Amino acid sequence: MILSRYLSYTITKLGLNPTTFFMKIRYQYGTKSSKSFTHDRLFNEVFFIDLAQSMFKELDVHPRYKIHYIGLGASNCTGIHKRKSFSMLEFHKDSKHAKLSQGLMKIRDKYGVDMIGYARERVG
Repeated sequence: MILSRYLSYTITKLGLNPTTFFMKIRYQYGTKSSKSFTHDRLFNEVFFIDLAQSMFKELDVHPRYKIHYIGLGASNCTGIHKRKSFSMLEFHKDSKHAKLSQGLMKIRDKYGVDMIGYARERVG
């Protein structure tokens, strides 16, 4: 959750709109699990954190093994030079969440990324 919050802040700060998301988990004994997901949506923090959480639940196939590495990435960014059409089913909700992400970014710029977190980050 915290990793996805930091990455979301960086993506929003740079003004990017990634459409491909990647997660990789490495366990003890060399076992690995990874997944890539592509979805053409307007990027926002709520979507990204929910996606990261669901990907982790899906990829954590060895819950009794110790996790040595978690990788989270976003790529295939759209922008001024590379336009894509977004999912119209989610566009209205995503645009509201994108405005919220911009507001969060302003607060985090002034007071730090850890100033605003989510309650579900604290659940252990």
